[in-house]
Amino acid sequence: MRLLTLLLLLATLLFADSDKYEYKERHLPLDMHYLELTHKQHDQAKSIVRTFKHEYKEFHHLKKETREAVSKLFLAETFDSAEFIRLTSALNHREAEIQSELFSRMHGILTPSQKKRFVNYMEEWEVE
Repeated sequence: MRLLTLLLLLATLLFADSDKYEYKERHLPLDMHYLELTHKQHDQAKSIVRTFKHEYKEFHHLKKETREAVSKLFLAETFDSAEFIRLTSALNHREAEIQSELFSRMHGILTPSQKKRFVNYMEEWEVE
Protein backbone atom coordinates (compact mmCIF):
# COMPACT_ATOMS: atom_id res chain seq x y z
CA MET A 1 0.00 0.00 0.00
CA ARG A 2 2.84 2.38 0.82
CA LEU A 3 4.49 1.57 -2.48
CA LEU A 4 1.29 2.40 -4.36
CA THR A 5 0.97 5.70 -2.48
CA LEU A 6 4.59 6.56 -3.24
CA LEU A 7 4.13 5.74 -6.94
CA LEU A 8 1.00 7.90 -7.12
CA LEU A 9 2.81 10.77 -5.43
CA LEU A 10 5.74 10.50 -7.82
CA ALA A 11 3.41 10.35 -10.83
CA THR A 12 1.55 13.41 -9.60
CA LEU A 13 4.78 15.36 -9.20
CA LEU A 14 6.00 14.21 -12.59
CA PHE A 15 2.92 15.41 -14.47
CA ALA A 16 2.12 18.47 -12.37
CA ASP A 17 2.30 21.85 -14.08
CA SER A 18 2.74 20.45 -17.55
CA ASP A 19 3.08 23.25 -20.10
CA LYS A 20 2.39 21.18 -23.18
CA TYR A 21 -1.06 22.76 -23.60
CA GLU A 22 0.11 26.33 -23.35
CA TYR A 23 0.42 28.15 -26.65
CA LYS A 24 2.70 30.96 -25.51
CA GLU A 25 6.17 30.58 -24.16
CA ARG A 26 6.75 31.94 -20.68
CA HIS A 27 8.78 35.06 -20.18
CA LEU A 28 9.08 37.99 -17.85
CA PRO A 29 6.94 41.08 -18.50
CA LEU A 30 8.65 43.60 -20.78
CA ASP A 31 11.26 40.95 -21.61
CA MET A 32 12.22 40.81 -25.29
CA HIS A 33 14.32 37.66 -25.49
CA TYR A 34 11.65 36.06 -27.69
CA LEU A 35 12.48 38.67 -30.37
CA GLU A 36 16.09 37.46 -30.76
CA LEU A 37 17.44 41.00 -31.18
CA THR A 38 20.84 41.79 -32.62
CA HIS A 39 23.28 43.68 -30.40
CA LYS A 40 22.44 46.97 -32.12
CA GLN A 41 18.69 46.32 -31.85
CA HIS A 42 19.12 45.35 -28.20
CA ASP A 43 20.81 48.68 -27.40
CA GLN A 44 18.08 50.59 -29.24
CA ALA A 45 15.31 48.58 -27.56
CA LYS A 46 16.92 49.16 -24.16
CA SER A 47 16.75 52.90 -24.76
CA ILE A 48 13.12 52.64 -25.91
CA VAL A 49 12.12 50.61 -22.84
CA ARG A 50 13.93 53.03 -20.52
CA THR A 51 11.96 55.93 -22.05
CA PHE A 52 8.74 53.89 -21.86
CA LYS A 53 9.26 53.11 -18.18
CA HIS A 54 9.96 56.77 -17.40
CA GLU A 55 6.83 57.92 -19.25
CA TYR A 56 4.83 55.10 -17.63
CA LYS A 57 5.89 56.33 -14.19
CA GLU A 58 4.86 59.90 -15.09
CA PHE A 59 1.56 58.56 -16.43
CA HIS A 60 0.78 56.87 -13.11
CA HIS A 61 1.51 60.13 -11.31
CA LEU A 62 -0.87 61.93 -13.71
CA LYS A 63 -3.45 59.19 -13.21
CA LYS A 64 -3.27 59.66 -9.43
CA GLU A 65 -3.69 63.43 -9.79
CA THR A 66 -6.64 62.92 -12.13
CA ARG A 67 -8.27 60.53 -9.68
CA GLU A 68 -7.89 63.11 -6.91
CA ALA A 69 -9.34 65.86 -9.14
CA VAL A 70 -12.30 63.65 -10.07
CA SER A 71 -12.87 62.94 -6.38
CA LYS A 72 -12.97 66.68 -5.67
CA LEU A 73 -15.42 67.17 -8.53
CA PHE A 74 -17.65 64.48 -7.14
CA LEU A 75 -17.56 65.92 -3.61
CA ALA A 76 -18.47 69.43 -4.82
CA GLU A 77 -22.01 70.78 -4.52
CA THR A 78 -22.57 70.30 -8.26
CA PHE A 79 -20.82 67.83 -10.53
CA ASP A 80 -19.02 69.50 -13.42
CA SER A 81 -19.42 66.98 -16.26
CA ALA A 82 -17.42 69.06 -18.71
CA GLU A 83 -14.43 69.17 -16.37
CA PHE A 84 -14.73 65.42 -15.74
CA ILE A 85 -14.70 64.76 -19.48
CA ARG A 86 -11.72 67.09 -19.95
CA LEU A 87 -9.72 65.37 -17.19
CA THR A 88 -10.41 61.82 -18.31
CA SER A 89 -9.92 62.68 -21.98
CA ALA A 90 -6.53 64.21 -21.23
CA LEU A 91 -5.53 61.07 -19.33
CA ASN A 92 -6.69 58.78 -22.14
CA HIS A 93 -4.94 60.96 -24.72
CA ARG A 94 -1.65 60.77 -22.80
CA GLU A 95 -2.00 57.00 -22.54
CA ALA A 96 -2.46 56.73 -26.32
CA GLU A 97 0.53 59.03 -26.92
CA ILE A 98 2.82 56.85 -24.78
CA GLN A 99 1.74 53.66 -26.54
CA SER A 100 1.94 55.24 -29.97
CA GLU A 101 5.48 56.45 -29.36
CA LEU A 102 6.58 53.05 -28.05
CA PHE A 103 5.03 51.12 -30.94
CA SER A 104 6.37 53.59 -33.51
CA ARG A 105 9.92 53.36 -32.18
CA MET A 106 9.79 49.55 -31.86
CA HIS A 107 8.35 49.27 -35.38
CA GLY A 108 11.35 51.19 -36.68
CA ILE A 109 13.96 48.77 -35.29
CA LEU A 110 12.30 45.35 -35.75
CA THR A 111 12.46 43.07 -38.77
CA PRO A 112 9.18 41.73 -40.23
CA SER A 113 9.55 38.36 -38.45
CA GLN A 114 10.32 40.12 -35.14
CA LYS A 115 7.25 42.32 -35.62
CA LYS A 116 5.10 39.18 -35.90
CA ARG A 117 6.51 37.87 -32.62
CA PHE A 118 6.13 41.29 -30.94
CA VAL A 119 2.42 41.40 -31.89
CA ASN A 120 1.82 38.25 -29.81
CA TYR A 121 2.87 40.15 -26.68
CA MET A 122 1.51 43.65 -27.40
CA GLU A 123 -0.91 43.45 -24.47
CA GLU A 124 1.91 43.60 -21.93
CA TRP A 125 3.10 46.89 -23.43
CA GLU A 126 -0.24 48.62 -22.85
CA VAL A 127 -0.26 51.54 -20.45
CA GLU A 128 -2.63 50.94 -17.56
